[in-house]
Amino acid sequence: MFAAYALSQFVLGNSRVVLVNGDTPQRRTTQMNIKICHISDTHDCPNIALGAAREPVDVIVLSGDLMANRGRIGGLGILPDLERIYQTNWVQGSNRIASWAKAFGETPVVIVDGNHDFISMANPLRDAGCNVYHITAENPCITVAGVRFAGFREIPWIAGEWMGETHNQREAIDRAFDCDPQILVTHGPPAGILDGPNGYGSAPLTTALAYRGDRIKAHLFGHAHEGCGMAQTMGISFSNAAGVCRVIEVAL
Repeated sequence: MFAAYALSQFVLGNSRVVLVNGDTPQRRTTQMNIKICHISDTHDCPNIALGAAREPVDVIVLSGDLMANRGRIGGLGILPDLERIYQTNWVQGSNRIASWAKAFGETPVVIVDGNHDFISMANPLRDAGCNVYHITAENPCITVAGVRFAGFREIPWIAGEWMGETHNQREAIDRAFDCDPQILVTHGPPAGILDGPNGYGSAPLTTALAYRGDRIKAHLFGHAHEGCGMAQTMGISFSNAAGVCRVIEVAL
């Protein structure tokens, strides 16, 4: 399903878009500054990420849910300890990491973990020689290629089974926005923007973007698979790359 990586070139808002594995952009412009390969929600289809090798970019952004899952066990639900063991074996039991490292080369890789990531892809990729920048609660702000990135993994509460679920995202939002980022990277979407039909978007994040997002030029995320696509609003280019590998160029 993900073996072909023919590139199609499009533009949207401040961004020219090159798509791998299909998508539908909407608008055009010629301004560009930083070229980003955005990948999210590969889950048990890791070959999606190999599309990063098809075109030189300045930064690769992985916005979470990069791991496969063991899944629910009868009436016990999701068991975090078993998920960590399963994902550790999943990473070590094949050439996935070596293939990703070869595709990424020396390009800086920015990672935000997702709710399905009981271990992070950051350390295996770093051990494989990748130039990894891991955005965490302890390290929410990074500068890559002269551009300020910030973000967080936290998502609105679903069922209490997954990583990063919270009833109050405001602390995570404040951490990221206090960094004054040019590019925001989160796992989940803002409410009402590429968040799909299931209510996975964050209303406090939408409010923060509206009132504190004047310096943010692009917001990259995944999580809501049905919302995969591009949008332009509030002067921000939004990319939901759940299940795809997408190259965008953002004017800063």
